[in-house]
Amino acid sequence: MTALRIDFLHRGTPRSEAYAIAGWAASTAADPHCRGRLDPRGGYRWSLLDAGGGVLASRGYSTLLEEWQSTVVGHDEGVHGEFRETHCVPWVAGALLRVERRGARHRFETLFEQRLPAAAEVPPVPAPPPRTLRWLHGDGTLRPILFVSEGYTADEGEVFFDRARHAAGLLMAASPFAEQRDRLAVAALHVPSPASGIPAEPGEAVAGTAFGTHYGTFGMARYMVAEDLHALHRAVDGIGHVTLILLANSTVYGGSGIFNSNASLAAHMDEADFAYVLPHELGHSLGGLGDEYFGKEITYSTDPDEAGEAWEPNVSALDAAGRPKWAAQIDAGMPVPSPWRHGDFLALLASGTPAAEQRAQVADLLGSEPLRGRVGAFEGARYVPKGMYRPEVDCRMFSKTAPRLCAVCQQAMVEVLDEVVRQA
Repeated sequence: MTALRIDFLHRGTPRSEAYAIAGWAASTAADPHCRGRLDPRGGYRWSLLDAGGGVLASRGYSTLLEEWQSTVVGHDEGVHGEFRETHCVPWVAGALLRVERRGARHRFETLFEQRLPAAAEVPPVPAPPPRTLRWLHGDGTLRPILFVSEGYTADEGEVFFDRARHAAGLLMAASPFAEQRDRLAVAALHVPSPASGIPAEPGEAVAGTAFGTHYGTFGMARYMVAEDLHALHRAVDGIGHVTLILLANSTVYGGSGIFNSNASLAAHMDEADFAYVLPHELGHSLGGLGDEYFGKEITYSTDPDEAGEAWEPNVSALDAAGRPKWAAQIDAGMPVPSPWRHGDFLALLASGTPAAEQRAQVADLLGSEPLRGRVGAFEGARYVPKGMYRPEVDCRMFSKTAPRLCAVCQQAMVEVLDEVVRQA
């Protein structure tokens, strides 16, 4: 076996956290990872170190516990959260697995260490649940972008595959995937759920869905996540993939994207919303992109002291010289900060205009910006209107009306694909 699948319980209080192993098993495919160097991305990372402390492999990621902690700031330490996580690491017996969390000034602090066991100490590869795999683009020589069904019963497999084919077509027609299509593969995996559909509340998810997916996470109606990542990784075990996208059997708007974990979205929501949510959530889960919008309901803390410094490549404060982190991609002569109708946009958000009408007004405002399509540093990003900047005036990470990801976001996605798409 070439990999070890480790199921963790990630437990915490408002100001502390710990990892514990719930179980492990041999596997045939490790998660995509950086080789021979530390991954600088993510709020967390695991690293595999040899006997001399050299880095064998590393993978940054984000967690639901991190987000949960931002919702319970100031609560008593008696409040507890527990979340299931799974990481599939290259199996090097005796190597040290280290799990860290990003702290102040981007320093990583160790949370957990464990020597990897010898083969005799680990159960053999378990049989996955019933599943059906179909290739939608490319073939089995490449790791696929893998769509996984959620809330589709055994009799609804073809309904899922139809939506997966549609989603694959949308991705392959959009930048940067269109330009990378010759080196990309896309597949779909139907894993039957006991019941059809997705629950509206967290407590309803256990019996009906394969992976504990539900709406209403952290009190936000549209926030749909899969909580049972142990079950998800058992279902996809042995299928090396670039990233996982859960297509949930629902017509209700919603989704999520958690970096180097998974993206999820309602497969049957309004088509315009689906075409926006798919690349947006994939931007989070695959590219490690941050939200560029502000003025919407969110679950994260927006207090800079609580939210932490931005590690994402597309959101930035300005440094001491007045430059964002993507300064090298800004053309000479582009003013920084870059002017846009910031005040008019804020007034539009506060106007109380019905959603459909406001969406059209946003499209008109952003579409008429003189600097549209150029990389600069536009104020308003990562949930706050002031002090944080985004690369372009509009982007799929900023608004529903943007026709594409901005140049900085596209470059970040391509760099991820360069790293992982051909990993065995």
